[in-house]
Amino acid sequence: MAATSIPVVIHVGRANACCRQQAMIFLTASRIINREYRETMTLRIAIGRCDCQVPYRNALEECVCKVIHERLANWRTRLPADVAAIPTQLFEEQIVEGCRVTFGTYKLGVSGSGMLVVCQALIRTWSRPTYLSIGAVGRMYAEGLLVTNNGSVEPASDDLMWQFR
Repeated sequence: MAATSIPVVIHVGRANACCRQQAMIFLTASRIINREYRETMTLRIAIGRCDCQVPYRNALEECVCKVIHERLANWRTRLPADVAAIPTQLFEEQIVEGCRVTFGTYKLGVSGSGMLVVCQALIRTWSRPTYLSIGAVGRMYAEGLLVTNNGSVEPASDDLMWQFR
């Protein structure tokens, strides 16, 4: 699967530079080729930051981010010894504060750095979405850990996390 991302920065607000807010939009076009050599194009637009930052906007966001942080804390206690137990991809649906939330767990190798472990959540909503794609619209949150080649476990940088946010 090949993906191309085009970051676009949009400044919103008054002419005064200190009052501007930045919104980062990533347009990602993924080309997936199946066995019959048919091509499918997908589009994903991420608007703003899709990480867990305090202060939270509402109780739902706080609960979702709490679940993400609890899952990462659980993995952190087991890493690096139990890295093989982390699924390559796993999706679970949960009801949080009355909303359906899809939680994803990912593990992928990072060339030269080690292994990236990501916990992600998607809340399907049309209210101030940060994530738009053909398959879903809603608010996306993702945090991760990097298990380095020397065995240390550290928070994943934004550069590593961009494709999950």
